[in-house]
Amino acid sequence: MPYVFKQSFVMDPLVAVESAIGTALVSIQDAELGGLYAKHLEEQDFFVRKCSDEQSLPALIAEFKPHVLVCSPELALDYLPVFHKSHPSLRVITVGYNLSEQDLADLMRFGVTSHCNRHFSKPKDIATLARQLLGNY
Repeated sequence: MPYVFKQSFVMDPLVAVESAIGTALVSIQDAELGGLYAKHLEEQDFFVRKCSDEQSLPALIAEFKPHVLVCSPELALDYLPVFHKSHPSLRVITVGYNLSEQDLADLMRFGVTSHCNRHFSKPKDIATLARQLLGNY
């Protein structure tokens, strides 16, 4: 007997498979702004953790092993020399205002992947940038 119709079986909805492209850690002192960045990252299929206490940041990075860290330039300058040695594949996006050429050069030398100026970007741009940095991870 010939097929009357062909049934397509898709298993993805039936299996609890994580579909996130990566993990992100948001460490922004302004809780509202950090929450906004986290929301946009989650919309881009990231698993997100937030860290408001910079003292717990090293332990959280070791435990969570994020692909992307979103933080302030000041926090990056304080912690990146340590993180870059223990987590060389960590992509760091700093978010702040205008930086001098020297400050920006220092950030890049310490391993910051990108700096977003808050005057010229929207919160959603951080998630788009993080997704582009990871590519088809």
